[in-house]
Amino acid sequence: MNKLIAYFCFILISQSLWALSGDSLLSHKDSYGFFYFYSSSCPHCQHFAPVLKNYSETKGLSVLAISMDGGYLNEFPNARVDQGQSKIFSVKILPALFLVNPKENKAILVSEGAIDLDELSRRVKKVFDTEGDVV
Repeated sequence: MNKLIAYFCFILISQSLWALSGDSLLSHKDSYGFFYFYSSSCPHCQHFAPVLKNYSETKGLSVLAISMDGGYLNEFPNARVDQGQSKIFSVKILPALFLVNPKENKAILVSEGAIDLDELSRRVKKVFDTEGDVV
């Protein structure tokens, strides 16, 4: 399990430079990225995808989108097909969003189900303000 998390987190970190805002976010800029589990046929996933893309682009965070059904969403055309990651993360509800820190081998659930931009911002800030406690 630890090797798989580290591998996928390495992909996240190697794909971008981290440009986060806020003091608590800046201190974690080299450590975290998102895992986004979705199904292309899920209306909640389709609704949440542009919210996540907007947030991640604004904050400079990478997203590793993981398709549960092999389909793609316009916002994440480079998604990867689930190859067991959903079992490792115990994904039961879609969409599911995790902040992942490979250096500490930590994954923190941010959301199960679609949330709006303000709620996403609040939850991510809370994770960093509480040093990675579960939201």
